[in-house]
Amino acid sequence: MRGRIIDFEFLNMKKVFLLLAATALLSGACKKEEEYIVSFSYFQILISTEKCMTTTPAPFDAAEGRMIKRIGDNNGWHCSFLPFMIRGFEYKEGYEYELLVRETILKPRPDLMDYNTHVYTLSEVILMTPVD
Repeated sequence: MRGRIIDFEFLNMKKVFLLLAATALLSGACKKEEEYIVSFSYFQILISTEKCMTTTPAPFDAAEGRMIKRIGDNNGWHCSFLPFMIRGFEYKEGYEYELLVRETILKPRPDLMDYNTHVYTLSEVILMTPVD
């Protein structure tokens, strides 16, 4: 009986060690990501409730997006999947938004296959207006 308890304790210690090692590796990877930042900027966008079909971002063939307009951009409204790619932002049906978004541009990383060089993070919800 005593041998089984010791083996069980050993296995728990092994799990704790593996968890600590994984945590150390992951925290090192997060710090490493900062080394890949090329630049960042802030911009404001308007998000409409109007649905549209977009072929971006890859690898999607077609995806439902929303009509957006970047404030200060003369291109006007266009179809985009961007509202669903903003970290910290959850799009809710039936609302139009004005957001302040941080765009971080990262150096390409050949060691990661599924790696986006443009990262969008919500900075502030300026307006959230219900639409009838």
